[in-house]
Parts: sequence; C-alpha cells; structure tokens
Amino acid sequence: LRCAGVPGRGVSEYDLCRGKITRVLSSDYLDFFDREPDFGIYDEAVSLEIGQPLQGWGCVHGKQKYSGAIRTLRRIVCRAVENGRMSCRVA
Repeated sequence: LRCAGVPGRGVSEYDLCRGKITRVLSSDYLDFFDREPDFGIYDEAVSLEIGQPLQGWGCVHGKQKYSGAIRTLRRIVCRAVENGRMSCRVA
C-alpha cells in the first residue's frame, strides 16, 4: 500500500490516501464472507507472508499472485465456515 506525501503536515495527500485505505480495508474485512475484496488499493509490490501454523508455505509477491492467494483463501474459508465474521483494526 502506498501513500504519497509527508505525514505530519496537516491534511495532505498522504492523509487522504491513508483514510481511503483504512475505509477499504475495514469494509473488505467486514464483508469478507459476502464479496471479493477491493484489490485496487494494493501496490504491484504487495506481498503476503503466511504466519503460524502455516509459516512453511512461504511468501507470495506481486499484486496478481496476492489477489489469487486471497481469492483462493476466501473460497476455502467461505466453504468451511458457516456464518463467519471478520474484524479489522487499522492503527
């Protein structure tokens, strides 16, 4: 995720960009079981690292591979979880 501008100088392009990213992520997490996420906010250099207990699966680099991994994960989770809910906290 990229934001242009310098943090700490009033309302800047950085602040606006960060606000949009926060809104999109919050919405995407809440609607995880209902719709595909908005991949438009991600940079081409995005990466996904899998943590415990699946850390041996490695890392996915690039927007296309990241999107594919999230879509696959979402399909698996949506089939396995009934009435699922996700939450998001962006600090």
